Order: sequence, then structure tokens, then C-alpha cells
Amino acid sequence: MDPTTASYYRAILFFDSQDQRPLPPSLVVLHAWAFKRIQAMGAGSVISKQGALGVAMTWMSTTQDGRAFTRESTTLGDIFGEIVEDQGDALLTGDEDYVDWSAVAADTKVIVIADGKKAAIGEFIGKRSSWIDVRIGGEKRSFRANQVQLAGA
Repeated sequence: MDPTTASYYRAILFFDSQDQRPLPPSLVVLHAWAFKRIQAMGAGSVISKQGALGVAMTWMSTTQDGRAFTRESTTLGDIFGEIVEDQGDALLTGDEDYVDWSAVAADTKVIVIADGKKAAIGEFIGKRSSWIDVRIGGEKRSFRANQVQLAGA
């Protein structure tokens, strides 16, 4: 990340573009993704001040690190805290049937839905990134989170 863009983020997060605190790693990852997309679209080779604000606001409202930072360090913490408290992560995913897969016990019965119809009943193994691992008939298979539901839910 170039020093100018880093100063934009520091001004947004720490209210001082000359601050020397390191930027949060998850924000740097989100910035790198946005930067590559701007270049791929042919929209320039730097992130503007407005672009940095958009990336920072997205980070603050959609990541756990960002929400924690917002609650502790900004006046927006109350607003984001209320949103997360009221609707949880379902608001962030746009899915009212959101499941916190990190809280689901192994071997919990799940239903896998493929092509809009119930495909199989299996047992939850674990979650990796955006994939849910399910055991169906003794075979481990991976599905996207939106294809798996808790049985009985």
C-alpha cells in the first residue's frame, strides 16, 4: 500500500493522517482486494479518498475486527453496535436464516439443498472459509453455506 493511501486510512480510523499506528490486517486485506478490482476495471492505479472511505466503512460494518474497532474507537460504535445487536450477522449476509457455523457441533444433522430442491441429509463436519464440509453416506463433501441448512430449522 502506498503511503498516501495509508494516510487516508489513518485519517479515517485514527483522525490523524500522520499517526504511526499500524493499520488493522483485515483492513489491509480488504484494501488489497479493492485496489486490484479498481485496476482490473481500468479505473486508475490508486484508491481515491472517497474510495478509501468506502473501503473503511465496509470494513467497519461487515468484519468482526472492524465492528470491534468501531465500538471501541469511534462515535459510530453505538450505531453499528445497535445494528449488530438487533439483527446479528443476518443483516450483513442478507440472509434471515443465517447460521453461525462456528457454533454448530460436529455430527449435527444438516440438509443439503442443490438446485432448489432437497438433495441429501448429512452430518456437519466443519466450516472452512465460505465452505461447509458435510458427511453424506460416509463421504466428505463441501458445499457453499447457502446450500446447507440445519435439519429441523
